[in-house]
Amino acid sequence: MNLDKYLSAILIFACFYSCTNIHENKNPRYQKNSISPHQESYTLQISDTIRLPLDHYSIPLNRSINTFSLNNATYYSFINKFKGTIYIYKYNRESLVKKIPIDQEILEKYNNITGLHIVSFDSIFVFDYNKTSYLLLNQKGKLQSTLAPPDSSFKSVKYPPSPKGWMTMPIVKRGSQLITAGYKTGEMTDETKRNRPITLIFDSQTEETHFQGYYPEVYREGNWGGSLYRRFYYTYNPFEDLFIYSFPADHHVSVSQHTPQNTFKKYYAGSKIIPSINSMGQSKYFSFSKMDRRKHFAKNYSYGPIYFDPYRNRYYRIAEKKIKDFKDDLYKEKLLIGLNSDFKKIFEFDLSNYFQNKIYTYGIFVTQEGLNVQVLDGNEDQITIKVVTFYDDEN
Repeated sequence: MNLDKYLSAILIFACFYSCTNIHENKNPRYQKNSISPHQESYTLQISDTIRLPLDHYSIPLNRSINTFSLNNATYYSFINKFKGTIYIYKYNRESLVKKIPIDQEILEKYNNITGLHIVSFDSIFVFDYNKTSYLLLNQKGKLQSTLAPPDSSFKSVKYPPSPKGWMTMPIVKRGSQLITAGYKTGEMTDETKRNRPITLIFDSQTEETHFQGYYPEVYREGNWGGSLYRRFYYTYNPFEDLFIYSFPADHHVSVSQHTPQNTFKKYYAGSKIIPSINSMGQSKYFSFSKMDRRKHFAKNYSYGPIYFDPYRNRYYRIAEKKIKDFKDDLYKEKLLIGLNSDFKKIFEFDLSNYFQNKIYTYGIFVTQEGLNVQVLDGNEDQITIKVVTFYDDEN
């Protein structure tokens, strides 16, 4: 064999290998032949239903949601993007108590407001995705100040994060710091821990900007399609100053305090009925069509949002089943994993055994009453939320 033929054979072999490089992320605690998740000693009960009335300009599906407490009352709020208005409900009374129209000049300059964080009725942060800017509004929707990282700071990393400020990726105010995280789509062949951070930390007093966090190692070992499996989630525990991240392809959660050391600790938080999660079958040099990415996500297991419960000092993580007969709808049946304050697993429930309607994961949150789960019951005139409580049968 001459040199040209030899090199051609090597190239063909290398291409074949790279084009069939499926990475299998195995679950270290998978229980084969497990028909239904084991609930340990806990019982799940749907204890109440909350119905929030909508006007003709609102829809039940919102991602720019925020819940907050004032004077011992719980409030539920969202941004109506069609009207550019913030709606605020007194949650337990199921009543709309305030509409705050965002000033028209703000909406013209900042036309992709995705995040909402309410400190009080007269101190409202909204976040613009396109301009990576925090806008502080008063109770009349007027601009009080604009807080934005300098454009030059984004040149310090190759692939900066793209925060959203949704409730599943919330805005966190820690002293003078505003902290958000977000995913950038795409599979980067040169991705490292350093050049693709996931978290933006902006100090509103010093205007210093830091980028921290990173995808788990599994994301650098396979091609995950660059979109649906890149959509991570996080929650914040203010008592221990912990940020807890849930990545769709990882059986573990990643935990950090976002100190200058930029360290992550990992804790197992997987579903015992998920055997493994596989990457797509080509190297990162290969790009896929939107439909191929959707099919791959649908036909594989995944993990969803994670929520901190400050009233019971525990965490809830969503896991998602495969879609057996995928056509176009990407809705996956949900599992709910409970973790204690030390990230030890305490229960796992198959939510399809308790809910007849589809669950809207972007509308799940915690109140003093329990875990609040928005369901899609077909009623366009209200937001329907089921309140879920858990009882330890041993106590």
